[in-house]
Amino acid sequence: MVLRAREPRAAVRACGIVSEGVRTTMMGAKVPEPPEPGWYHDVEGNRRYWDGEQWLVPATPTGQSAAEHDAPPGPPERSRRRWRLAAGIVVGLVVVGAGVSGVLRVLAEQRAADAELAAEEAAEERERAAEASEERRLANEERVRQQEEEAYRQAAEDFDTYMTTETGEAWQVITSGELYLRYGEPDEFTCGMWDCLMVVVYSRTGCPGGVYVEAAIERDGVVVGWTNDVVGALSPDQTGTGFLDDIEGTGGTFRVNEVVCR
Repeated sequence: MVLRAREPRAAVRACGIVSEGVRTTMMGAKVPEPPEPGWYHDVEGNRRYWDGEQWLVPATPTGQSAAEHDAPPGPPERSRRRWRLAAGIVVGLVVVGAGVSGVLRVLAEQRAADAELAAEEAAEERERAAEASEERRLANEERVRQQEEEAYRQAAEDFDTYMTTETGEAWQVITSGELYLRYGEPDEFTCGMWDCLMVVVYSRTGCPGGVYVEAAIERDGVVVGWTNDVVGALSPDQTGTGFLDDIEGTGGTFRVNEVVCR
């Protein structure tokens, strides 16, 4: 409890304190100056503290020790409560600030983790898209290849039909759509000292290294000899001839079993 005097001088008088100085009012009257801050006895012999303007504590019996009177009184209870409240507010703000900082840090870490995860997912998605694109490209290439093969096969078959049925000559298909062979007619060639067979080779796509022709010589179903010849280099859509000779005079028949475009 704080005791406030209406007027320092009157309060001093009420307690029986004698002022050591005087001051002059505006009217010229001289009034005593209030005493310096300190402990003073009142008219009842109790001690009270004067801070220079007001009494701060209730009267204290003189029976208390001198040490208790020497030091000025602490701040009023209301002031102490205010200090405690301010300290509590400061501590609360520090705690709240620390909590907010922790929350912000956690949120920042979470955002960073989310961004990293999103980047990884985006990279995986790009990789999957690239793989899918490559699979589509390969599938498309395979589909085109199959279509081209089918078109070529059909064209080869059509050409085979043409060579074997529409030319008027007995062509044999060696390689579909590419290489054909027929035997020469008796009026197309003449043999020398031994039996021979003329072969005619047609290359639709060309054989720059020539065409190797090999035949077995059979008699009564038994192979009794072999013979071969190489037809010269052929350009695309060109025909060449070769001769198979029975140089051993076996008197057998010729059976062609190998024709290779080189």
